Amino acid sequence: PLYRYLGSGYDMPLEIDGETESVAANVFVRDVVPGAQGMLSYPFDQFRRIELRAAGYHYSSDVLYRGYVLDSGEPLDITRSLERFAYWQPQAALVFDNGRFGWTGPVAGRRHRLQVGRSFGDLRFTETLVDVRNYLNIARRAVFATRVIGLVRSGSTTHRFRVFWGGAYFLRGYDGGSFELASRECEDSQDRVAAGALSRCPVRDQLI
Repeated sequence: PLYRYLGSGYDMPLEIDGETESVAANVFVRDVVPGAQGMLSYPFDQFRRIELRAAGYHYSSDVLYRGYVLDSGEPLDITRSLERFAYWQPQAALVFDNGRFGWTGPVAGRRHRLQVGRSFGDLRFTETLVDVRNYLNIARRAVFATRVIGLVRSGSTTHRFRVFWGGAYFLRGYDGGSFELASRECEDSQDRVAAGALSRCPVRDQLI
């Protein structure tokens, strides 16, 4: 499971068994994504191959309230479902790879990948990926690495995904919410978690 801390509140209203109680709680979102995948790879020669892959996933997301009820002092342990869905996705890819690796990564060669996939189930979209990488070795003392990547999704559920230049493999230290406008940030976590207004914050409450 992946836990994300949404904030905490004291003396915030929360509906419990049909009644509104004042609570002090920490609030988390928990995502659980079990899945399975399999792949077949057939080489055309030493550097070229075709890959066939199929994967299936079940996604569940819950909001967790952990704390205590102010009036009674009873511990608060409430879990409420946010979303459930499942999908599977076959993929096919043409791959070229003559890269030579050193201690820290590729030190020479090229790597190309052209991939197409289609999802079925609760999410339906077509995905195309082009990934081209080149490693220029300079006098065996340095490597000049370049990468060009393109990702296109089309279909009825593409709005469920955000594509951004962030994360450990692109712009390290940044994520999908790093460049949001300040006016769209959530300023009061108590209002957000108390009234069930999780959708108000596009940065910290992005579920998918």
